[in-house]
Amino acid sequence: PCDVSRTRLMEEMQFAEGLAEACERDGTGIHLLRLLDTGFSISEGDPLLVLSTELSSQHSIHYFNHGNYGLPAGVQGVLPWPGGHPPAEHAPLPAGMVQRAPCALGKLINEQPGVRELSLGDMRVFYVENLEFLHWLPSKIQEQEQFCRLGPRMAARAGVAEQEPLIRVFTLDRLRGPPMLYPNFARTV
Repeated sequence: PCDVSRTRLMEEMQFAEGLAEACERDGTGIHLLRLLDTGFSISEGDPLLVLSTELSSQHSIHYFNHGNYGLPAGVQGVLPWPGGHPPAEHAPLPAGMVQRAPCALGKLINEQPGVRELSLGDMRVFYVENLEFLHWLPSKIQEQEQFCRLGPRMAARAGVAEQEPLIRVFTLDRLRGPPMLYPNFARTV
């Protein structure tokens, strides 16, 4: 079944092999193929926004679930937990934290206007009502210390090292593809 998903993503949705493999491994591909099979309709004006983690990278998974807080020492952009530790499950979020695990990044995206989650609670595939909302989303993410990653220019201005993006973000304006990478979605330029 795994190879079938990868093959379908490549053949029916025009995914490059590496992206198809990543989406197959993290479960995103199943949701995309389900939408394709049910005839879900999107267009350039109301696309899908898709988040894909690299399952072989604990940093990628951690970022998707928690953001920059608590990343391992040595990872560019690591931030200490507000209050020194992750918040308890039902405790109020400390200042500076906008969402809690799991799937904190996806939860933040899902609560934005014009966005609807389509991956059955996995917080990986989102329908975006229009391009205005799609273009507004990155700035909403980038203004949150919990999720902002510094690209080359902002890192140089801040006098710190560039922070690599830790997840793949892409859009689809047709379910038959091809996907369009959105490399600086959570990262300033």
